[in-house]
Amino acid sequence: MLGAWVARRRLRRLLSERPDQPDRVLRPIRATGRVNVLFWALLIAALGWLQVSGRFDIGLSQLLGAFALPLLPGAVVALVLTRRADASDLAGADVWWIATRGRLPMVDRPAFGLLPKPSLADQAPGWLNGDSPA
Repeated sequence: MLGAWVARRRLRRLLSERPDQPDRVLRPIRATGRVNVLFWALLIAALGWLQVSGRFDIGLSQLLGAFALPLLPGAVVALVLTRRADASDLAGADVWWIATRGRLPMVDRPAFGLLPKPSLADQAPGWLNGDSPA
């Protein structure tokens, strides 16, 4: 609970002060990503049911559960506060950085090797742009 309180305080204080990220482009989750999340959620739920019913016992899951349980309140606080924030360029890495370090993240630099997306006119043959065919 202390971690949730600290994360809430830091996120409330720093979310509105984040620097603009002009070179950041956030992509929505694709269909394959949604299927992947659904698969893992169902696998975790099935494992939980097998353990509760006594059909399958995994000692490692108890260790992982003991590690993940204290992180849950902070994750819920971060989810609630980021849903309220008006930030279209807010990434999960920024939320994690602010909640765990209490400092603002740095501005993203452009990645090397990436080029701007060409327009349709640049890809079209010359005669479509009004040039005479050769």
